[in-house]
Amino acid sequence: MFKRSKRKAPTKAASTTAAENGPEIVVPGKLITAENDMYIMSIGMMLGLRVSLLYNAESKVNAGNRTMTADDVHGSDKYVFPPEGMEKAGFPQTPRHHLSHTFKFKDYCPKVLHQVRLLSGIDTQSYMDR
Repeated sequence: MFKRSKRKAPTKAASTTAAENGPEIVVPGKLITAENDMYIMSIGMMLGLRVSLLYNAESKVNAGNRTMTADDVHGSDKYVFPPEGMEKAGFPQTPRHHLSHTFKFKDYCPKVLHQVRLLSGIDTQSYMDR
């Protein structure tokens, strides 16, 4: 058998300070700043996804081919993001970024997920804007 506890009523001091200063917003979790590793990882993920989406949307392979092969299902694209950007022949072009180091991004099944978005009526631009 479980025993339920009742919530305590707010004290008058707490309610008056909240009314004077406005409602206090408490956000659970850790604040991410530019010096934090999670900030660097999230910027890298957003940049990698953006480049991958644009690269696969402009790919001529996806333009007329709607049949998927085993290579598409098990395939992945790898990108390298140096701070100055990459413009080597044979590699996807990546933009410059403000992070202090080179990072790598791997996108799994990009052609399949692109086709799923197309079949769902979601174009690449509106997907990136969300």
